[in-house]
Amino acid sequence: MVYTLLCLVSVVAVLPQAPSPFQVGATVKTTSGQSQGHPSAWLPNVSEYLGIPYAQPPVSSLRFSAPKPYNSTSTFTAAKFSPNCPANVASPRNATITCLTVNVWSKPQTGEKKKAVMVWIYGGGFNTGNSLSPAYNGARLAEDEDVVLVSLNYRINIFGFHGARFLPDLNPGLLDQRLAVEWVRDNIAQSSGDPSRIILFGQSARSASPGAANCSSTWYAASRALNCGGEEVGGKTVECVRGKSWRDVLAAVKSVGGTNPMGAFGPKADGKTVFADYAARRAAGNFIRAPILVGATDDEGGLSVITGRGGASAPKGPPPSVSSSSPPGVVPPPAAKAPPASLWSVVINSMGPAKAGGAGIGRRQTAVPKAPDLSGIGCGPHSAALGRVKNGVPAWRYVYNGVWPNRDIESEGAWHGADIGLQFGTTEFLSKKPDTDEEKKMVKTIMRAWSAFAKDPKEGLKKLGWPIYDENKPTVISLGGRNHASVEFVDRKAYDDNCPA
Repeated sequence: MVYTLLCLVSVVAVLPQAPSPFQVGATVKTTSGQSQGHPSAWLPNVSEYLGIPYAQPPVSSLRFSAPKPYNSTSTFTAAKFSPNCPANVASPRNATITCLTVNVWSKPQTGEKKKAVMVWIYGGGFNTGNSLSPAYNGARLAEDEDVVLVSLNYRINIFGFHGARFLPDLNPGLLDQRLAVEWVRDNIAQSSGDPSRIILFGQSARSASPGAANCSSTWYAASRALNCGGEEVGGKTVECVRGKSWRDVLAAVKSVGGTNPMGAFGPKADGKTVFADYAARRAAGNFIRAPILVGATDDEGGLSVITGRGGASAPKGPPPSVSSSSPPGVVPPPAAKAPPASLWSVVINSMGPAKAGGAGIGRRQTAVPKAPDLSGIGCGPHSAALGRVKNGVPAWRYVYNGVWPNRDIESEGAWHGADIGLQFGTTEFLSKKPDTDEEKKMVKTIMRAWSAFAKDPKEGLKKLGWPIYDENKPTVISLGGRNHASVEFVDRKAYDDNCPA
């Protein structure tokens, strides 16, 4: 629905007045109330709505429970991001449990009347992450690509993935995500979004492999740390833990993290939101038959090294050779010695759960103790894409290799999460340093491809000449390199030599 502002006409007027001109950030009616937006401070022709609640505050009996929709008819000033959900790692000062909100960027005054909608779900190993990171600002996608961008907050660590099997919902954090998407479905038309064209995209945690082990043990470890008892009192621990402040609960979580630097809490198989037999389900075609674009960076494991050794000020390893990562005549630019704080926050938010490493993309560097090992992530895109293609569902697979001066954290290649800024077009906005000419080309290429997929998931990438994945042909879409914006189609053997067949 296109924004229309109607003005009152005096009863004595002879001629009808013209409609009022479009107002950026105009108030829109949603199930959460009359949401009053504002022009984006970055791109003022884009309407920005921040911190709109989609769920009731998960407090008291709603703590550790499925979310319940938030409904209101009051006016809400959507002027700022809500506080973040409490995080196990790098928890910001403004965190609070009242955090279940969405953010919307749209430009209704131009382009399609009903625009494709892109819903961003942050990563962070289900233990950290937030929607207010400047990397996730959706204004440029709305401005340049004529889409509506939505981001959301969901509960993480023990609040979203408590692991207490005696509770009805093991993974309320995933149910948060679902409820937020339902809010988008029901309300996005008011911001010129097309509820029939909604895609989800995200990184890191979205590719994690949830376990089905005895997850209640981590719950009981936390409840004992809170003096609420353990297995001996069973479900009675819940009311006791609900009575503790979220800060005390988070402190207990950190005390029982064990060997996993990201924490002991994450999604668990419940047969409802998470399953224990994904390989079998994939082979049988038992999944939503929707197209997918899936990929990884070429140095996923490099982030493990940087975070494990204390940050970007640590000594840098040997860079890749010019011949292997740069086209003829392109000289790699000097590496930045230290990234800005805003970029480093994205690095922290990109960290995923500890994994068994050593296979597939990301083998440039070896993970170090007490750092999340991300080196095995690269094998996942192959199986995800292949399972869909074998069942007649279009799937595209990419590998991102870009290394740029304003994105350099002294990893040897494209680190885990390095492509996020290019998907949103926020590389300069985030780093406060200019993109190189080649980087600008790469940003446009990636933004155009992601939005083309959103607008037409079956045909959009075909129109760009990107091939559907075929494990026996050079169909891995290789994006960029060291300060160059190439797009090449390569054989999977270039990356998957140690991945399962």
